[in-house]
Amino acid sequence: MLQLILSAGLDICGLRLLYPQHNLLLSTTEELPSAYSPEAGKAPPVLALSLRGPKARHTLQDIVGPSDPQLARVTDCSSISALYCRSRAEPLVYLPRTDSRVNRELCLWFGGRVYSDTALHVGVQNPACKYNRSRPQSPSSCRTEERDDLQGKALSSAPTTLVSTTKGDVILVVSPTIPPHAYADAISTCTQRGFILQGIRRLQLSLKQATVLSMTTSQMAVFCPKKISSPPDRSSSREEFPPEPRLHCLILLLRKENVGYHVPALIK
Repeated sequence: MLQLILSAGLDICGLRLLYPQHNLLLSTTEELPSAYSPEAGKAPPVLALSLRGPKARHTLQDIVGPSDPQLARVTDCSSISALYCRSRAEPLVYLPRTDSRVNRELCLWFGGRVYSDTALHVGVQNPACKYNRSRPQSPSSCRTEERDDLQGKALSSAPTTLVSTTKGDVILVVSPTIPPHAYADAISTCTQRGFILQGIRRLQLSLKQATVLSMTTSQMAVFCPKKISSPPDRSSSREEFPPEPRLHCLILLLRKENVGYHVPALIK
């Protein structure tokens, strides 16, 4: 799944392993796998994943596919649901389908908590009462120890649970062998990978410019072709001139968050 996310041009900006209470999970989704029973301390953990990028929600929906695996095998045969989900009653992934639900889930899993002491605790892991104690405790003492434990964790945890990255620019040079009528495909591929077009021009590269770009000799032969002219063949009944070689490259200036990380997915 992580490889699919990278190929789609998305960034992972949040990742948390949690042990939430059963009622908290039910507030997020009505369909829970059978392993998540209401019995305290018996449910396995959940992995909360936050992604960022252009049209991230729609892109992730395409990766996950429909919640019904039978429908996914017909409409999205390469999606997560089609490949790994066995039945609709045993979902593998929950994905919010609306913008309001996305905001709600981000606040729930990656936001801070405000308790009765009016202090904001950010980055607290698993705000739940501890189970499987060695000796029974009353509910009031459990809540008191829980608050003290959470306050101690808040002081030692990071102040944020989402990671931010800076935007960067990259120059993409399209070979002269690519005809102009295919430029739209190159630009479309860049935008689908989440890159924003900042500038575009056609340019005939010189050998000096190719050297600055660290091109090899074989690459220079492609990106800096020499204009070769040959005399026309007079033996034919009519003069036929050889087609003039394309000498200009397409230069694209692209911008994206964490650009160095996403360049390999762009040139595949």
